[in-house]
Amino acid sequence: VDLNEEGLASLVAELGDENLATVRCDLAESDAAGSIIDVATERFGGIDGLFHAAAMLRRQYDINSVTVADFDAQVAVNQRATWFLTRDICEHQQASGRRGSVVLFSSLGAFTGGLGGSWVYAATKGAVLTMVRGFAKQYAASGIRVNAISPGTVDTPMLTDDLEDGQL
Repeated sequence: VDLNEEGLASLVAELGDENLATVRCDLAESDAAGSIIDVATERFGGIDGLFHAAAMLRRQYDINSVTVADFDAQVAVNQRATWFLTRDICEHQQASGRRGSVVLFSSLGAFTGGLGGSWVYAATKGAVLTMVRGFAKQYAASGIRVNAISPGTVDTPMLTDDLEDGQL
């Protein structure tokens, strides 16, 4: 799942499409989970798990420069999309009697308050940890495990894009 159609095509070219299905969608849109579930059900008969690492980071080094638009965009992808995607996929698994696993990505920033102007990003990743606890309790009886990974600094474009010298 990605917004980048070329990236998805490149992935299919590299891995083949025998055991791979791609969905181009914006996770901030309310029906993203439905599209993913539809494709996975058509192609593979359902969903056994979710590995959700998508995130958005908009840096603001001055806390007073955080705008409502910046805040809402990050919450839409990192928090709201994570909640609805997880809920809808767990509900799909439960309704189809499939046991499975969900792994969500949080961040070290959830514990530190963020680095390099990542105020809002860190807050949304703290929310992910809270969601994991709630979803784990809700779906455990159906054999659906929900866990989180909170990695430290990983050298990706998101880490270094818009990073000012000495700000990490």
